[in-house]
Amino acid sequence: MRIKRLLPLLLALMMAAGVMAGCERRDPAEDIELQWTDDLLSSESQEPIVDDEELPPIIELDALEPHPAPVANTQKVLEFKGQNPDAVGWLYLPDTTINEIVMQDPDSNDTYLRATPLKEYDINGCYFADYESRIAGDADQISPNIVIYGHSMSDDPNGEDFCQLKKLLDKDFAQQHPYIFFSSATQDYVYEIFSIMYASAHDETGFYYIDCALGGTAEEIAANAGMDLPTLVAEAKAGSLFAYPSTPEEGDKILTLSTCTYKFGGEANRDQRFVVFGRLLTAQDDMPETILLEENLSPKMPVF
Repeated sequence: MRIKRLLPLLLALMMAAGVMAGCERRDPAEDIELQWTDDLLSSESQEPIVDDEELPPIIELDALEPHPAPVANTQKVLEFKGQNPDAVGWLYLPDTTINEIVMQDPDSNDTYLRATPLKEYDINGCYFADYESRIAGDADQISPNIVIYGHSMSDDPNGEDFCQLKKLLDKDFAQQHPYIFFSSATQDYVYEIFSIMYASAHDETGFYYIDCALGGTAEEIAANAGMDLPTLVAEAKAGSLFAYPSTPEEGDKILTLSTCTYKFGGEANRDQRFVVFGRLLTAQDDMPETILLEENLSPKMPVF
């Protein structure tokens, strides 16, 4: 696995050679062996930006229609921070077992790859946000793309952890479950799903969906080292297994859930991914309980 933050000396050498560090950034959901010690320390979590003038949120959950109102889990995040300040969110997908805390080491994607939220070794790891995702503050302050990783040890939709995302492969289930609920320590969010697809962690086509800033230039996108929102949305819609009615536009913020799959060659192919994308709802959006979906008869598939 290529780590996303290189050692200072190596980074300095790379910069001196004119190599962009972003080119080494990869989806961390690969099976690696980590060494754990008894004195692991929790890193400081990101705190909300405090300005002289508080920024108004772009979403008020109570304003979303129709009700029932979205699920609020901010208090759970705050309570878990008392055990580990790396707790940054709570992820919930109704009628699945995905209803758990989300961790984040702001310096590395390795910390929770094979660890529980309390940093005890566990091969299944836990849900964790990409270290470049900003989750603190209100909806104006979060990253354009919050990326969350989790393991799938099989493609059984009734399995553990992010295996449950694969329930969305069932059309009836997907139509009845169009929303992902995510809470930070400061605000609750609702994302409407706009794509479910198969992707590659090292896609030669340049689909760098784990870019949290979505500020990639044309050159970075072509080099698979960056992404922008229009390109991500176009690729996600082209690869989606269903034609979702939602399409994010300029200024929208998204949520990306990334996990392993075994559709393309079993465990020997460690680059294959199953990805779910959601668009952040605002007070101007309707929230129907169910949606109608049509299958994409020719979804764009990843290149390995």
